[in-house]
Amino acid sequence: GKSTIARKIIYHLGKTLNFKVGLMMLEENIKRTAKDIMADYAEERLRMTWHTLDKEKQKEIFDNTLGTGNFVLYDHFGSIEGDNLIKKMRYMIAEGCRFIILDHISIAIAGLDNNDERRTIDKLITQLRSLIEETGIGMIVISHLRKNENGTTTHEEGGTITLDQLRGSGTLKQTPDTIIAAERNQQAEGIDKNVLRLRLLKCRFTGETGIAGYLLYNKDKDSLEPYYPSEHNNDLDE
Repeated sequence: GKSTIARKIIYHLGKTLNFKVGLMMLEENIKRTAKDIMADYAEERLRMTWHTLDKEKQKEIFDNTLGTGNFVLYDHFGSIEGDNLIKKMRYMIAEGCRFIILDHISIAIAGLDNNDERRTIDKLITQLRSLIEETGIGMIVISHLRKNENGTTTHEEGGTITLDQLRGSGTLKQTPDTIIAAERNQQAEGIDKNVLRLRLLKCRFTGETGIAGYLLYNKDKDSLEPYYPSEHNNDLDE
């Protein structure tokens, strides 16, 4: 659900708020990213249905999303090294991007010739923070998690996420202003399987932490929608 949440934020920034957004989606090619962005406007799973749409409908969808010029996609094929990422980010900023999305940090360091993952993440996170302070942009960075300790509920089963479970480096929990975790029980039955629980792990501006709300994945629309457990007699907090 991490990339899906990021995509919803991207769409809101670029379409609703009219900001220019730089997308560095390192787990997928730019064609898939493009279709996923357009899917939020079309309210359908364009990965599956794009070829069934007539040219006029495709043009309408494109013109109202990618055609606005507010979404800048990074074609990372063949080069995703950390230093190159920083250069590409600077280019995006020079082109007017106010926000940059990096999905995700582990892939960003995978191409570096360094066997010390923690130190490499430390360096990249420090570079990203310096870039933010220098330019005033907003940045969203997606991180994977460490495996749970023995005896605790796994992440795949909706286990509670803590700051110490951010994968790779203490810098990941110290440097960001805000950290939001997405929890989901992939083994649940019925609707619960598609419910994401958002947990605010850190907010430097307010100091607030704890459960921040729920989202339901709508498979037909390929979208996330607000979800209220109490309306479904659901006890997801427990």
